[in-house]
Amino acid sequence: MSYKFTLTGDKELQKALLNRAKNKAIQAIVKRNTTQVQQQAMKNASSTYTKGYSTGATKKSIGIGFENGGLTGITGLGMAYNPLNVAA
Repeated sequence: MSYKFTLTGDKELQKALLNRAKNKAIQAIVKRNTTQVQQQAMKNASSTYTKGYSTGATKKSIGIGFENGGLTGITGLGMAYNPLNVAA
């Protein structure tokens, strides 16, 4: 007994699967690089302020975030004097 069947949409499925795999790889790269930028910013904050004036609050306020499904990484100060802090 022989059966015949037709498969349609395989090209679209293959394209969608490849795009998802690429997005996962991109998300991993964005996460790694954004984390490195945050760590470097924290390291720079430690050496920016001279002894006696540094409380460590600036360094502790440097945060990290992700948008656009993990395709955009954001790092920055959380302090009120941060010009990019919209919430302040």
